[in-house]
Amino acid sequence: MAGDACILVTVLLTFATSVFGQETASSRCYYMTDAIPREPKPDDLPDLEWTGGWTDWPLIPAEPRDDVCINGWYPQLTSTSLGTIIIHMEEEIEGDVAIAKLNYDGSGTPEIVQPMVIGSFNLLSPEIRNENGAWYLYITNRQDYETPTMRRYTFDVRVPDETRAARVSLSIENIDDNDPIVRVLDACQVPELGEPRLTDCVYQVSDEDRA
Repeated sequence: MAGDACILVTVLLTFATSVFGQETASSRCYYMTDAIPREPKPDDLPDLEWTGGWTDWPLIPAEPRDDVCINGWYPQLTSTSLGTIIIHMEEEIEGDVAIAKLNYDGSGTPEIVQPMVIGSFNLLSPEIRNENGAWYLYITNRQDYETPTMRRYTFDVRVPDETRAARVSLSIENIDDNDPIVRVLDACQVPELGEPRLTDCVYQVSDEDRA
């Protein structure tokens, strides 16, 4: 049993390294993950290309928006999983957000597998909704990057009559939404009507979004 557990851990670590290594090497969503301040979404962002159905590309882009980006689909076939789709979403989005569309046209109702692999279901509040005959994956809880438990989620989406689920890796990305903080380290006096000059006053300036 111990040997089997070691093999399983090795496989999982190898898969994670493979998936996230590919993302780092050629990130389609670099404009959302670069250090702040960032450039806006590029006009020439390459489109994702997919073919086939659920077993080929289980989740595909929903309506395009600047604050959500699908980096790519990384197939890794096992007895229970098709692979992983990596999605980036900005924090502090008001309202419900469709982050992907399910590439599924069956008559059954898809589900989000609980418990989640990483993260809290209640903090994320994901939902699958049917809109005009199409299924969409929504995030319904506003996210805050400054809350560490809201930075990354991993969960599986399953559809009826399919033995393999699709894994979703969702990264919540920081935005420049907090004012800098200025702290006075020592008592300091400056003459009200004095001439402009350098002083001995010492301040500490920090910015949570640019740390």
